[in-house]
Amino acid sequence: MSGAPALPPELQNALPPGEPGARPPPRPAALPTLRKRVLDKGGEYWVGALLPEPLSLQRPATRAWLEGAMDAADTRLLGLMLARSRQQAYTGYDDLGDALVHWLALQHGVGAAFDALLHAARWRSERGGVSTLRQDLPLDDDDHAFWGQPQSPLWQLRGHWVLADADTRAACIGRMRELEPQLPLMARARFAIVLPGMSAVAQELLANGTPGQLERCGPWLPWAAGRPLPEVAGNGEPLLDRPALLAVLLRAHGDALLPILLDLGSRHQNAAVAWALAAFDTPEAAEALARMAAADASCIKALGWAVGERPERGFLALARVLEDGGLPKAGAARLTPLLKTLAGSLGERLSALLPALSPAVRRLIGTILDQAGSAPTVFAERDRWPAVLAAPPWTQRSADEQTLVLEGLLMLDVPPEEDWGDEIREHWVARDRPYTMDKPMEAEQAVCERLHGWTPDEVAALHTHPQDLQRFIADWQQAHDGTAPDRRQYGNYVTVAAAWFLPPATGLAFWNAVGSGKPESRTGGFVARFGPAALPGLLQALANDGDEHFVARFIAAPRIAPFMAQAIARRPMRRASALRWLSRFPQHAVAGLLPAALGTPGEKRQQARAALRILATQGHAEAVRTVARLHADTAVPAAVEALLAEDPLQDFPSRIHARSKLPAFWQPAGWRKPRLREDGLALPDEALHPLGLMLGFAADSPQGYAGLDAVRAACDPQSLADFVWDICESWEAAGASAPGNWALRALGLVGTDDTARRLGALVRRWSAPGSGGTATRIGWVLETLARLGSDVALMQLDAIARKNRIASVRQTAVEKLAQAAAERGLRGDELEDRLAPDLGLDERGSLLLDFGPRQFHVGFDESLVPFVRESVEGRPGARLATAPRPRASDDAELAAAAVARFKALKQDATTVAAQQPLRLERAMATGRSWPVADFRRFIAEHPLMRHLAERLVWGLAGDGRDARGVPLLHASFRVSAEGEWVDADEAPLPLDDGSDNDAARIVVAHPLQLSAAQIAAFSQQFSDYELIQPFDQLHRAVHAPSDEERAQNALSRWSGRIARPGPLWALESRGWLRGRDGGGAYDYAWRALPGGRTLALRFGPGLHNAGAGEDQTLGVLHYGHPIGELDAIVFSEAVRDIDALAAR
Repeated sequence: MSGAPALPPELQNALPPGEPGARPPPRPAALPTLRKRVLDKGGEYWVGALLPEPLSLQRPATRAWLEGAMDAADTRLLGLMLARSRQQAYTGYDDLGDALVHWLALQHGVGAAFDALLHAARWRSERGGVSTLRQDLPLDDDDHAFWGQPQSPLWQLRGHWVLADADTRAACIGRMRELEPQLPLMARARFAIVLPGMSAVAQELLANGTPGQLERCGPWLPWAAGRPLPEVAGNGEPLLDRPALLAVLLRAHGDALLPILLDLGSRHQNAAVAWALAAFDTPEAAEALARMAAADASCIKALGWAVGERPERGFLALARVLEDGGLPKAGAARLTPLLKTLAGSLGERLSALLPALSPAVRRLIGTILDQAGSAPTVFAERDRWPAVLAAPPWTQRSADEQTLVLEGLLMLDVPPEEDWGDEIREHWVARDRPYTMDKPMEAEQAVCERLHGWTPDEVAALHTHPQDLQRFIADWQQAHDGTAPDRRQYGNYVTVAAAWFLPPATGLAFWNAVGSGKPESRTGGFVARFGPAALPGLLQALANDGDEHFVARFIAAPRIAPFMAQAIARRPMRRASALRWLSRFPQHAVAGLLPAALGTPGEKRQQARAALRILATQGHAEAVRTVARLHADTAVPAAVEALLAEDPLQDFPSRIHARSKLPAFWQPAGWRKPRLREDGLALPDEALHPLGLMLGFAADSPQGYAGLDAVRAACDPQSLADFVWDICESWEAAGASAPGNWALRALGLVGTDDTARRLGALVRRWSAPGSGGTATRIGWVLETLARLGSDVALMQLDAIARKNRIASVRQTAVEKLAQAAAERGLRGDELEDRLAPDLGLDERGSLLLDFGPRQFHVGFDESLVPFVRESVEGRPGARLATAPRPRASDDAELAAAAVARFKALKQDATTVAAQQPLRLERAMATGRSWPVADFRRFIAEHPLMRHLAERLVWGLAGDGRDARGVPLLHASFRVSAEGEWVDADEAPLPLDDGSDNDAARIVVAHPLQLSAAQIAAFSQQFSDYELIQPFDQLHRAVHAPSDEERAQNALSRWSGRIARPGPLWALESRGWLRGRDGGGAYDYAWRALPGGRTLALRFGPGLHNAGAGEDQTLGVLHYGHPIGELDAIVFSEAVRDIDALAAR
C-alpha cells in the first residue's frame, strides 16, 4: 500500500461503522432510549405472516407483544419485526431496524443481534402485496435491495461486530453457513460485505454468482473478497456516489487510487469523487478538483476545504485553470472569488509563487487584484475609525448588565379581539373546509372507528355533557399517543376533519385540545369560524412552529405577542406580517411582551425588548408607557422608561462578546476595503472584525443595528458595498451554507444600485440547472433585494417575478413585491408604475455620451432597446449600428466613463425591456386606468416610459358601455414627441392644458373601443412618424361570442384541439394562473375576474413543473355564468390567448 492521505471531513463522516475514526456505536447508557425508540416505532407495524411451523402472533403487533419478544431475546420474532421494518423502509433508512439492532447487541450480545438479522433475511414478500411475509417462498434477491447501503441495520451491527471476540464471530458465521440453503445469494452477500472476517464467503459468492447478482453487489463484494484495486474500481464509475467506499479505499490504497480518481473526475462532476481528490496534495489533484468545481457547484465545498488546507497549492491550481480558459461563465465566476481570497490571505508568500506562473497567469492575477482594488498601503489610524469599531460595545459590558430584572411579572389580561380588515372571513372558511365527513353522523362514526368504547350517538351529545366531553378528549389523546409516531398521519386527519363537522361546541373544544397541533390543522378555517374562541388552538399551532402567522394577524391577544416577537427576530419570511400585527394591536402586543422584556436575561427577553423598541419607533411609545402603568408593580413603569431610553448601541445579541469569532470564510486580506468618506483612507483588518460581527447580527434584525448606521455614515457607500460583496463571494466559494448566509443578507443593509443589479444576476445564475442555487438560496437573495428596497432592487424583483424558470422563486418574488407595495400603501399595479426606472435620462428621455471631441445621443426603440446616434451640431444624427468605441483622439477619462455608463444603461434596459410593454398590454386587456396626474408622472412624461407612450393610442375613460358591452371613451389620443396629446385628426386634446381634472382617467385604448376611422387615422400617424407599436394594439384581432354562446356557461370552441406545452406555460405571462387537480399536475389555467368570478381553461393529461411536457388536448373554457355577462374586452382577450394555443 502506498501512503494513505488524511481523509477530508466529508469522507471521515462517511466511514462505515467499525472503521477506525468512524462514529462509535451507542454505549450501554443508551439502552433506555433505544428501547423506547423501538417500542414507539414498532408498536403498530403489521407483522402478519404465513409460517411453515406453528407460531402464535397477534395482528397488529402490540407494545406488550414487542416488549415480551425483546426481553426474551426471541430472535425469530424480532427477525420478523426487522423484515417488516426493512419492507417499510422505502428510502433505505430504517430507524426502527437500527435501534433494534443496537439494543440487541448491547442488551443480549452481538450473537443475538446477528441471529435476528439472519432470521430477517429468511423472510420474503408475496408478490402483489406488501402485508404478507413468508419463509416458504422461492429465494428472491429483490427483498434485499437496501441491505448493502451503509445506513442499514446490518451496517449498524458492524460497529459492535468489530468489538466482539473471535469465538463469538466464528459462531455467528457458522450459524449462517447452516442456514445458507434458506438464504438468497444477495442476503449472504450483504453479510459478507458488511462484516469483517467473511472474505472466504465473499470469494465463494464472486465465483458462484450470476452476472446480474454480481452487478447488484457493485464494487462492495470484490472489496470484501480482498480483490485488487482495479477489480474493485473497474473504470471508476462504480465509485460514483459511494463516499463510504471511497473512504475505505483511500485508507487501503492511498496514492494508487489517484489515477482512477483523476480519470473519473474528468468524466463526471461528482461530489464524492471531489472530496476524494481533495485528500491528495498534488498539482494534478488540485487542478482536477478546480475544473470539477467550475463545471458543477456541488464540488465547490470540497475545493474550498482543499485550498483552505493547502493555500499555495490551491492558488497555483486555480490560476492555471482560469488561465487555460474553456470554463463556463458560471464556473469562472465560482473560481475567481476563491482565487481573489487566496491572493489576499497569502500575503508575502504570494510574491514567491508568482515566478512559477506563466506571464499570462501573472497578468490574470494582476487583473483580479486590480478589480479587487489594489491593497492600500496607508490605513486610517484608530482615532479616525467610527467609534463603534474602535471600541465595540460588546467589549465594554454585557447588554443586560445594567438593566432591571423583574422575574415573575404576570401578563395583563387584555380581552382578545378580532379585526379581519378587508379580508373576507368566508374565504378562509371555504378554503379550509374539509372535503369529507360532511354527511350527517359521518364525523361521529369516523371518530368511533378510531376510539373504541364510544358510540356515535354519545359523541353527538357531548356538547350537552361537559364532563363527558373532557373524558372523550382525554381518551382520544391517550389512544393517539399510544400510536406509533410514523403511523399517526391518518389519525391526525380524522382529528381535524371530524372536529370541523362535529357539533360546534364539541368540535371547537376537540380541535383546541388535540387538533390544532397536528399537521394540516386547518387553523385558518377554525379561527375564521370561531374567532377568539379558537385562541387556545391557535396558540398551540404557533407553539408547534406551524405556519399560522397568516391567520394570527387577525386576532388580537397578548399571548400571541411573544410568537410575533420571535418571528421578527428569527423568521425573515414572517417578519413583515409580525411587524404589521404589532402596529395593528399595540395594546395587546405590549401586554404580552412586557413580562419577557423585563424578565430573566436570555433570547426571549431580547426578542421582546426589540419588539417593544420597534413599537416605540412606530409611534406607539405612549401605548407602551400606558400599559406599563397598568401593572400593580410600581417598578414596571421605571423599567420601561429605562428600556425606551436604552442606548441603541447596546442592542446586540447576548452571544456576541469580546472573543466572538467569525466563520472560516472570513479572509479579509484579499478583499476590497471600506474607505472613509472624509479622507478616502481604508479601514485596516483590525477594524473589520467588529464590522463583520455587526453585519452578522444586524442581518438577522429587522431594524438593523445603530452601530452599522454609524459605519455607513462614515464610509464611502460603494466601497462598503464592495467589501460586503467580497464577503458574499467568499461565503459562496466556501459552499454557501445556511449558517453563514448573513454574508449575503447583509447586502440588504449596505448595498447600492450596483449591488441590486449583481443580486439580480446572481438569481439568474443560481436558477440555471447544475448551478448549486437551490430555491432556498435564491430565496435569501430575494429577501436581500426586498430589504434593499431601492427602485432598482424592486425592478430586479419584478423581473424575477415575471421570468424565472423556478415557479417557487417567481411566487416568492411576487410576495416580496406585494409586501413592498403594502408597506408603501400601494396596490400592486401602482407599485409597478413606480418601478419603471428613469435610467438617468433627461426629461426628453435621452442621454448624452461625452467622449470629449465627440458626443452621442442615446435613444430607445419600441422594445426599449437603447441605440446611439452621433451628435451633429448638437442634434442627433444617423443611427449607429453599434455602440461607439473610444479613439486615440478622445478624452480617455470621459470616454471610459461614457462606455461604462452606456453598459450600465443597456443592462438596466434589458431588465425592464420585456416588463414594461407587457405591463401596458395587460393594462389594455384588463381595462386598468390612471388618474391624469399619475399618467403624466409615470408614463407620458416619464423619461423612459415616454418612449412607449408615444407609440400607443390612449383613451379618456367615459361612462357606461355601448350595445356590445364595450366600455365607452370620451376621447382617444396619442402622445407626440413634444409631449402634446393629439387626437386622430392631430388636433390637441383640450384636457392636456395643464389644468387639474381629478375625475378623468386614462386607459390604453383597446381596438374594440375605437372606430375603424380612428384606427386608420392613428395607424397613418404612426407610419408617418416611423413609429412601431411595442405590441399589437390597433390591428389586434378582436372577438365576440355568437348568439348561441352568449347563453352558455362555457365555450367549447377548442375542445379536442392540440396545444403545445410551451404556449401553455407562457399563459402565465398574460395574467393566467396555474391550476392543479389531483396528482399535482398543471391541468387547467384560470384567470381571476372582478366580482370574484373566474375563467378556467381545462386541458389534459396535464403538465408538471419541468417547463416542458407532452402535447395537451384542450377542453372547455368554463365561466360558470352566461358568457353574455362577460366583459366584452375580457372575452376578446381570452379568445385571442386561447386561439394562440390551439396549434392544430
